[in-house]
Amino acid sequence: MIGTFKDIFYGYIAAIAVGTFLTVVALRSVLGNGLRLVILIAIILVAAGIATWLTQRRILACNEPLENCRLKEGIGKLEKTIGKIRDKNSLVMFRLNEATAYNDLGDYDKAIEVLKNAGVPDTHSLREMSLMAIYQYQMALALMEKGELEEAELHITTLDYILGDLKFREPMLSRMIRNSKMAKQRLAVLTGDHDGACEAYKEFEESAETLRVRVACRYRLAKEYAFCGRTEEARSSLEFVSNFGGDSVYAERARMDLASGDYAEDVTGGKA
Repeated sequence: MIGTFKDIFYGYIAAIAVGTFLTVVALRSVLGNGLRLVILIAIILVAAGIATWLTQRRILACNEPLENCRLKEGIGKLEKTIGKIRDKNSLVMFRLNEATAYNDLGDYDKAIEVLKNAGVPDTHSLREMSLMAIYQYQMALALMEKGELEEAELHITTLDYILGDLKFREPMLSRMIRNSKMAKQRLAVLTGDHDGACEAYKEFEESAETLRVRVACRYRLAKEYAFCGRTEEARSSLEFVSNFGGDSVYAERARMDLASGDYAEDVTGGKA
């Protein structure tokens, strides 16, 4: 999600730049009575830009531990910061981040609760539709892990509708398309279709922008390797997840899988 924040962040930098430019123009103009109005507009733009820039800095500061699999630390920072946020859409983004963290912790009921109370706006502006896309993706993930596959599929369908309804800019578009593909692949596996799953999860992992997403993809890849009988590759992937997955549910599951003995290294060289 950090990439999404950066896309928004650059827009507010532009707002500050425009406001500053208008201020300079106003101070150098000879517009008479119109001068005060121009200065007032410029000041409002600059103030709004700075205020939102500070909000985005808070968001990025909270996201750093989340994206690096220090989920409980990230949730703690979110809870401390959320009361300071005044912008409605930024507040929604905080809630979506919180729900994402709970999904990665394996607390799917809590993730769904947070998502339902996030107040995601149902409008057609680019920013608000991007929030809705994140909501649909996270809700689908939580429902799939709870076994509610039909309802999850409805959210995936809605996510695809959002992607087709608006022309998102790159790289936001690529991230959202990848999220849609990941959700569909997970749904396919849960319904017994493993065709191409190893290749798909390997591609997802290679395109992951954060450790959090990479860990999730690597764990799914490990399970697909195991399904195909590729035990050594499965063990290697589980070890990666165990070592770098922090307090995520994927790291916890990887450690349990490794401790089970099902992925033990063959020290006999294949000889009976």
